[in-house]
Amino acid sequence: MPIVEPKIFLPPRPKRTLLSSGPPSKKRKTVHKIEEISFDNDARADYLTGFHKRKVARATRAREEAEKKEKEERVRIRAQVSLVSTAWGEWEWMLICGMV
Repeated sequence: MPIVEPKIFLPPRPKRTLLSSGPPSKKRKTVHKIEEISFDNDARADYLTGFHKRKVARATRAREEAEKKEKEERVRIRAQVSLVSTAWGEWEWMLICGMV
């Protein structure tokens, strides 16, 4: 039985010369140059001091969304209970009348 060695390494790639791969690619110049940067100290101060305010607003918004979802869930459950109780009431009426 021949011994099979594990192929851990890939075989070497064939060497190509620079001339055989074609002409070198041209480098493109960057077209987008920023000519002037305007700096607003008030906007910077508002951004830097507003982290806590934005965090509190995000938490408040999340709490309101959770309350809204909870309320919708309660309404959905009440509708299901109402539907089941209505259906059960009709079933009892049919039993009393002897329709079933």
